[in-house]
Amino acid sequence: MAGRFGFKWGRSSVAALEGGTRKLTIEELVMLPVILGEVGLPVDRLIQDTDVIAVNDGFALWGRSFRRQLLNRNERSALHKAEAAHVKEFEDVVFAEIPAPDEPYIGDYLNPDERLRNARFYLDRYAYVLLGMALWPQLDDVQARKAVARSVHPAEADRKVAAKIDADPLIVSLMAEALWGRSLVEERDARAESRGARHDARGLQGARGYVTRELTQELLDEWKSRPGPAWGYPEDRTKRDAYENWTRTLYMHYDDAVRLEQVVISLARLARQARGVPLQEFPDELRRIFDPTGESA
Repeated sequence: MAGRFGFKWGRSSVAALEGGTRKLTIEELVMLPVILGEVGLPVDRLIQDTDVIAVNDGFALWGRSFRRQLLNRNERSALHKAEAAHVKEFEDVVFAEIPAPDEPYIGDYLNPDERLRNARFYLDRYAYVLLGMALWPQLDDVQARKAVARSVHPAEADRKVAAKIDADPLIVSLMAEALWGRSLVEERDARAESRGARHDARGLQGARGYVTRELTQELLDEWKSRPGPAWGYPEDRTKRDAYENWTRTLYMHYDDAVRLEQVVISLARLARQARGVPLQEFPDELRRIFDPTGESA
């Protein structure tokens, strides 16, 4: 099939691609969904919304964004309108009320495929923001969103520190925002400058290296600290344990729309409990998750 599109793939080429010993060219990557579509395999089976596609060392794309690049302008516009309508339907129903656990959240309001797509959007949009606020109650919604957005294309320093503390760059971004109110790179440069680092390349590089080691230790200590009392965890459980448990739960149910909704709503309740602040401090869209009746806690 690939030969119809000008690619000379033999058995060895396919085996190398599947084994990860050969990389796709950009032309092959763009055409691969089309090739597989010809044999009846839809692109969403190949590239999932939450896949991260590393284009090079400094740039990556969400699977959802990459798939949209395959569309022409008219198709992209039609998709945007359809998605906006689905998201509005989904949020109108889910945020309107939280039914009893044994009742369906939306029932037959959306067909299963549409519902699952929107549940995944719901996961992408809210879950890590809420998880960040639950683990670090000093974060507000704006700070948490900023940290999550920054982690999509992490700086090189974030990636290196994340590898050293065995965490995701998302965690580095959230912890930096919670501890210092800015990114790791901004905090590193501010500390280096405040200590009178020489502005020549060698002096600045040395100062940044020393400060980065200091910041890495602070982040590691925070990562290994206990979550707040709202979590109800025993003494030996850490924020790392809490994060890993929740992310495992989220992706264990990635193909179950109802369960995704339930898990994210549970995170919303946990974030409110951890922060212990009046509901009016949250945006309307989150307040409707926490308190569907409109009454403050």
